[in-house]
Amino acid sequence: MFILFLAFIGVLISLIILLFNAKNKFLAIFFAMNSLYGAFHYILFYSKSTFWVSALLVYSFPIFFLFGPFFYFYIRGVLRNDYAITKKDWYHFIPFVISILFIIPYILQSADIKKQFVVFFITLNEQGIQSLHIPLASSLKNYFLMKNTIIVLYIGYCAIWFQREYKNQILLLHKNAINWLKIVLFLSFVGNLLPLIFTLNYIVKSDGIQPKIAGILSITFLGLILNLSVFLFPQVLYGSYLIKNKKQLSPSKKQVIAPANEEINELEITLNNYILSHPYLHKNFTKSKLLVDLNISDKLFTFYFNEHLGTNFHLWKSNLRIDYSVQLIESNFLKNRTVESLAKEVGFQSRNKFSEAFKKRYNVLPSEYVKSTK
Repeated sequence: MFILFLAFIGVLISLIILLFNAKNKFLAIFFAMNSLYGAFHYILFYSKSTFWVSALLVYSFPIFFLFGPFFYFYIRGVLRNDYAITKKDWYHFIPFVISILFIIPYILQSADIKKQFVVFFITLNEQGIQSLHIPLASSLKNYFLMKNTIIVLYIGYCAIWFQREYKNQILLLHKNAINWLKIVLFLSFVGNLLPLIFTLNYIVKSDGIQPKIAGILSITFLGLILNLSVFLFPQVLYGSYLIKNKKQLSPSKKQVIAPANEEINELEITLNNYILSHPYLHKNFTKSKLLVDLNISDKLFTFYFNEHLGTNFHLWKSNLRIDYSVQLIESNFLKNRTVESLAKEVGFQSRNKFSEAFKKRYNVLPSEYVKSTK
């Protein structure tokens, strides 16, 4: 029952996370799944309930194939400040769809056959995992192994991606956000590596607590710790809501006074007209140059980019350059030129920096994008 209680607390925290910051929807779902993971396996192996085992043994498999994609979407959202799922993301759901197709033959079986299947699993337990097979698919053992492996691979990929951008110093994030990503990546990797390890060793028994029990308990506990860790980073949990309230509750500190809407609108129109001449393509295009060219104050500039656009000058400039490079690619600029020449054309100092910025913007390398346009 302690495992079920931990799972309940974890799901409750996930709902709190979702309530205070809608951007955290992928994080909240991933946390909830981590909390439910141990509870589901506890019910399967120890409840001995025909009803609950029949409901979770096969039908829950597709759900856990969403672990990896939701975690990836969250990490990508933090790194790029873009939490939208596009049409290009469909391939992340391939394992989920395949798992549904695999269990359809089981779903179509008669109630008596399903009951025999479940009773056999409850009776034999570990041996049942080895011997039972889903029609048209594989053994239960391979199902458990496959879903755990995919989750670990997703988290490992996100960790490598984060480390690469952090090492190359192209992460435009606050120090707290970077620390948060380190914690969530580490705990998620460890918390989901354990199920993989215990799946590979589930046959082994020992005196006292079986490895299976220890595995389920440790997984559920780590899931709860992962959920609780978000409260150490209130900006992740509450987002801009907390920032506004801090300003309201601390009148003694220097407050940011928002410019009038007319001033913001005027700057937006001026800026849009200004970039029509593509000044951002020049290597010497800096914040100082923009301030001089538009004759605006640094205070107005900072508020417009940080508060109104929710970005910063460097990312804004990089995105403009990348978007313009896409226009050049689609107009056959690279027909007789190299990617390096394209990088210099749009203001980047090297091909590597251009490729990194391009992939961060469009999730593909420039060469891959060129192939997709042919």
